Amino acid sequence: YIDKVEGDESIVRYSLIGRRLPLHSTAIGKVLLAYQAPNKMELFLKNYHYQQQTDNTIINETVFREELEKVKEQGYALVDQENEQGVRCAAVPIFNGKGYVLAALSISTLVSPVNDQELHLFIDLLKTSCKDLSEQMRYVDE
Repeated sequence: YIDKVEGDESIVRYSLIGRRLPLHSTAIGKVLLAYQAPNKMELFLKNYHYQQQTDNTIINETVFREELEKVKEQGYALVDQENEQGVRCAAVPIFNGKGYVLAALSISTLVSPVNDQELHLFIDLLKTSCKDLSEQMRYVDE
């Protein structure tokens, strides 16, 4: 994590600036990996250790690869209590001028006060912001 903005009532504490978290149980990790070139993805996944954070954590390589394909298809990653119980997170990629993922923006919410419809409104806002940032990086969506 290189930056973080907390809401007035934020209680999600696992994402700290400078902290590293697993690829398989974070929305940012899923986005950053899903958009890698196949050979780079294979390097990351070779001998990757799937540590179980919660009961919802993906700990199977086949299931994780399917999840990465889903991320690319829908244009965002979603983590539903995979890293921390009671917390959902969504992330959207930011592309550079050459079409490579440069970074990602994410949002973390508690499951209870934010329903699926509200979460998807947040994802739409993230998509708009990331599209604008990607365009500033001279990315052209073909």
